[in-house]
Amino acid sequence: MKIDYQQVLDLIAKKEYTSALVILNQILEQDSTFADAYYQRGEVKEKLQDFTGAIADYTQVIYLQPTVKAYISIALIKFSQNELTAVITNTKLAIDIDDSSPIAHRLLAQAYQRQNQITAAIDTYKKATRCYLEKGDKKNARYCFEQIEKLNKQIKKSPQKITTTYLSVNHTVVPDFLRNAIAKAEAGNYYAALTDLNWLLNIEPHNPEALCHRGLIAAKLGDRKKAITDLAQAVQIEPHNQKWQYQRGMARLDLGDAYGALQDFSELLKREPTNADFLLQRGQAYVQLKQYDEAFKDYANALAIEPNNGELYLSNGKLQELLENTEDAIVNYQKAAMIFLNQGNHQKHQKAQAKIQAIKANIRQQQTEAEKIIHIPIKYFTSHRGSAVVEVMFNQKYTFDLIVDTGATMTMLTEKMQRAMRLNTIDRTWCGVADGRYVELDVCHVNSLTVQKATVNHLDVLVAPRETRAEGLLGQDFLRNYEVRILREEIHLYPH
Repeated sequence: MKIDYQQVLDLIAKKEYTSALVILNQILEQDSTFADAYYQRGEVKEKLQDFTGAIADYTQVIYLQPTVKAYISIALIKFSQNELTAVITNTKLAIDIDDSSPIAHRLLAQAYQRQNQITAAIDTYKKATRCYLEKGDKKNARYCFEQIEKLNKQIKKSPQKITTTYLSVNHTVVPDFLRNAIAKAEAGNYYAALTDLNWLLNIEPHNPEALCHRGLIAAKLGDRKKAITDLAQAVQIEPHNQKWQYQRGMARLDLGDAYGALQDFSELLKREPTNADFLLQRGQAYVQLKQYDEAFKDYANALAIEPNNGELYLSNGKLQELLENTEDAIVNYQKAAMIFLNQGNHQKHQKAQAKIQAIKANIRQQQTEAEKIIHIPIKYFTSHRGSAVVEVMFNQKYTFDLIVDTGATMTMLTEKMQRAMRLNTIDRTWCGVADGRYVELDVCHVNSLTVQKATVNHLDVLVAPRETRAEGLLGQDFLRNYEVRILREEIHLYPH
């Protein structure tokens, strides 16, 4: 008769242990090598308080197929019976199979703790903590932390008994966890890193490195208050640690606090005047303050110290871009790209190359835009208003001097110009003139109006009567298609 093993698992899930035991006995009578059935029967016997029978089944599992869970199951029973030597033996055997098993390390630590082997307990709890953290189990990791702190306090109370075993949790477990958090931040995963650092600082609220990195992340995320608070606390805890002051300076750069960053890096340079990185970062602060000469000096001094520092060439290239020295910027980026390539840093090499390509693309765009600009020579400026006068051609034949008037709605001719071109009046309209009066003006039609390369076809223009003494005007009916810039000798028209 074939027995359905799933039926056993269903019965166990329903907590029908006696029925499950009957079927498991039948299964093992048919197949005495079925290791998982032995394990399930061991668990069922535990539930039925048959601990001796459970251990026998777990032992059979180990005989057939040694597993961590079988050793742990025996160790747990022995722990409940306070047979600590057996607990230690079985947990060590489990660890031999899988050194990353947190429950094995934790149970071993608990056994050592009961035996008052404080040093061994602390070390093993630390291993358990690392294993839990690697698996993302912060709740159990915290439990192990608390046990370590409890044992450390116990050592402090009786130093004469154990004086060499007090080790801060910070010496082993925290650095591993902190390194993982920092790696997340460096990968741009700021919120995950922040979660880890918050948890860690809940355990060790005065860890300066954790405070420092949390402050840096806060700066990246724009949380100015949190960044300043954390970094200030880190510096306060270890005021002579240059690392925290350096990181505070970096955070201030991210927050746009250039004066604060300048102060930090200047202080650091008093201690290490030839530190190229300090010079580089102070140069960045000067750039934010638009003190470009000072920035250039710092970059130059840094390059004299580290001539193969690609980051320095990148920063100097950016400075030259700000100064619109595009050729110098390209030269610096090219040097940076070559250095990064030789170092095998392909990501930074591509970054430098991208900078070069961006500049060249911008130059091409500027050249294209420059080609679109229409340059109109100014013939002269009027004496009474200082208005620019340019030459305008009508109907591809007649040329007259007109005042450029960006306030005039329509182009206006004089009667003399109308007669010269033999234009017929097609309409009349009322318009305001320069002296404030409203007069009725003739309207004529021209086939084209051309100024240098710019032409407008089929345009209605006004004609000013002689008595108004108005001059010819080039108005918005032509100019509205352009942005107008009046210079000393030319007018530039930029197409919209």
